[in-house]
Parts: sequence; C-alpha cells; structure tokens
Amino acid sequence: MPSHTLSHRFSVIRQLGKGTFGKVFLVTDAVSGATRALKRTQKWRKKESREVLCLEIGKESPNLISAEEVFYSYTPSGFMVQNILMENAGYTLHRYVASHLALRQKDQTHNIEASTAISIAKQVCNGLFALHRRAVAHRDLKPENVLIKDYGGQILARICDFGSSKTLTNQGCPSMPYICSRWYRAPELLLGSTNYTVAVDLWSLGCVLAELILLRPLLECEPHNQKHGMQEQKPIRCLGEPFQILKISELLGAPTRLL
Repeated sequence: MPSHTLSHRFSVIRQLGKGTFGKVFLVTDAVSGATRALKRTQKWRKKESREVLCLEIGKESPNLISAEEVFYSYTPSGFMVQNILMENAGYTLHRYVASHLALRQKDQTHNIEASTAISIAKQVCNGLFALHRRAVAHRDLKPENVLIKDYGGQILARICDFGSSKTLTNQGCPSMPYICSRWYRAPELLLGSTNYTVAVDLWSLGCVLAELILLRPLLECEPHNQKHGMQEQKPIRCLGEPFQILKISELLGAPTRLL
C-alpha cells in the first residue's frame, strides 16, 4: 500500500509506544470508523516476519493479541514498512501496577485484590502456553508487553509485542542471548547462552507475577553511576549484566552446579 493511501486511510490520534525497531500509534480507520492500534516497523527482508507468524497464533488464544490486518507501505525514500493493524486493547500491565503503587503510597496496606491478581496471572500463563505449545518463545515478557482491558470489573489480559519472538525447535541452531529486558531476563541469557529453550519465558513470568504483589520490579537493578545520572553517554550494553546476576544472587543465593 503506497504511503499516500496509508495517510488517507488512517488518522493518527497519538503515539502509544516506541521500541527499537518500530512505533505503535492509536489511529482512526476511515474504512471502518473504528479506533485501532497500528504498529509500523521498517522491514529489511521480503519474507513474512516472525512477529506476523506469532500474531497468527494469537488467533488461537484470547490471551494473545492478534492482527486484524497486515499490509506493507513504502517511505518516500523507498524503504518497505510493515504495518500491523490490531485492536486497541487497553493499557499496559505496567500502567496498571503503577496506578496501584500510587494508591499504596497513600495507604500502605493497599494491594491489588488477590482474585484480580490470580485472574491476570492465569491469563498470562494461558497466553504463554499457546505460544509454547508451538515451541515459540516470546523472549521479552514484561509488564509493558501485557495489555489490560477492564470490562466492568472483569479484566482481560493479553500478551502483546511479538517482535522478539522466535521458534526454538532447531537443535544446534544458536539464538541471540542479548534479548528480553534485563530485569526480566533469565540467568542463562545473562550468562550468554545461545542454546536455550522456552523456559526463559518462565523466568520472566515469575518476575511479572511477583510485580503484581510487590507493585515494583522484583529484580530492579542499575549500576550505581547509571542510577544517579552520572553517566553522560549511553552505557555499554553489557555493563548491567554482572550487576543483574549479583542482584539475583542476593535474592536467591549463589547458583549451584545442579542449577
């Protein structure tokens, strides 16, 4: 679809999010009149992306975001852009937890209701199960990638953003270890493993579920100079890994040979 056709069809309301490779916009679709989320990602190869394949799996589970439409456009300079049109599925779990943290700051006894936390946990587990039974690892599970929609007290939770997802069935085929946001990254990834399984998502899942209770990241960790704003340049990307491993060891103890 040419860019001028794209601009005629969609009116941008605001930007919802921005990642390493793309941006998500809240748009009005002139064809249907509906408000939708539109994710735009520059595409380097012509074959179908992993993200699109995972969005097809999303049609099998109510707890995964799926695509309503996938189409391609071109920038004025000729670069291909992948456009994924999706339902505007509410707000992130990160925002939901932050709203409850604000309430706890006023009332130290405040928590997310147990029944609500359990419901969200079950739904995130169901979404992961739908991916894992297809041998697909999400590889970036975190509160920002879980969407929450409240239907009159009934909360629907759905996993989104499959940009880092990958099928992990090829034995002996290495996978990139620098994946997943660091506070939610499994120890084997922090240690540089290139031969891992969908179990890396289960570590992230545990961190997310702990956050529902604590109302803060379980393994929040920044090197001292980053935390206090002393580093002017962008930090070397491996700088935080040793600190993150130490943070895990503080909580769980040093790893053993069996682990």
